[in-house]
Amino acid sequence: MSSVSAADLVCTGNMIWVKVSLMIDQRIGCGLALDLRRIPAPQTNKWGEFWNMINSLEARIGRIEDERDIRNCLHLYCRGVDRREPEILRQLFWEDSEVEYGMFAGNGLDFANALCGWFDDGGVHNTSHLLGNVTIALEGDHAFSEAYLHAHHRLTNAGGGYYDSIFGCRYQDRFERRGGTWKIAFRRLVFDWFRDFSDTGDWDVGSMGVNRENATIGGPHSDLWAEFNAALPGIILPR
Repeated sequence: MSSVSAADLVCTGNMIWVKVSLMIDQRIGCGLALDLRRIPAPQTNKWGEFWNMINSLEARIGRIEDERDIRNCLHLYCRGVDRREPEILRQLFWEDSEVEYGMFAGNGLDFANALCGWFDDGGVHNTSHLLGNVTIALEGDHAFSEAYLHAHHRLTNAGGGYYDSIFGCRYQDRFERRGGTWKIAFRRLVFDWFRDFSDTGDWDVGSMGVNRENATIGGPHSDLWAEFNAALPGIILPR
């Protein structure tokens, strides 16, 4: 077995002396033998270019991973809200985080714990949060992001029936990386537009041959995917 370390490289002129340690099997009575081999030395500036390339590549991969982790937080928030799973939402906010949502301003974890209950008690039958444009600015262990959002809500009217309400919004977030993990430190929800409808689709009747009798109809808790839920805790972890 041979090995070469940085300490084994010695430059003299235009050559590099490489000291190769050869470990000989002790069972045949041999100890440690040394050999010296010579290889052409590249120009010094080539070594600098090589290590600059390695460092640049490592930094670029790190940025890609950071942006991926932040996008995971954004996407998981939408799933946690739509599936009414506060245990998902609690993973996404730091303990000292703050949120500004218009109807709520305060601690992020308090918000995560209360949101699903507000929907259940407030006649919000189901929701669908869809992210669009996402812009992320990384600054070391801090990051800023703005994510466009279309949020559909099926609400209960005064007569007990349902109607649709759609909001166009933006999540303005400040993320912080602590212990290798990105989470939300501050969130502001900006409301750009909304549209209320007088009614909603009826899945008992359905559309284009799809109805409650022959299809899986989504709801806050009715379509939970157990295997997928079991895998989710591994997404928000330090690298």
